[in-house]
Amino acid sequence: MKVAVKNGIMFGLAAGAFNGASNYLSLVIYNFVPISVVSPVTTGGGLILSFVISVALYKESFSVRQIVAAIVGIIALVLFKIA
Repeated sequence: MKVAVKNGIMFGLAAGAFNGASNYLSLVIYNFVPISVVSPVTTGGGLILSFVISVALYKESFSVRQIVAAIVGIIALVLFKIA
């Protein structure tokens, strides 16, 4: 088996396992926190986390507009948490 195919299969299995675990944990969290709070936090939180990782680890630069959008996203998540 070629290395690229073997690595792709391993990556696919790992990604599927993490995705399944994430879905299961979301279902568990729905028992304790309203869906109206969990859903925006999981979707928006992932985007914000991606933004922070790209800046911290990969030293990417962003325009002022993109930075303002990330800040507005964080504020929106905080407001969902408060409400």
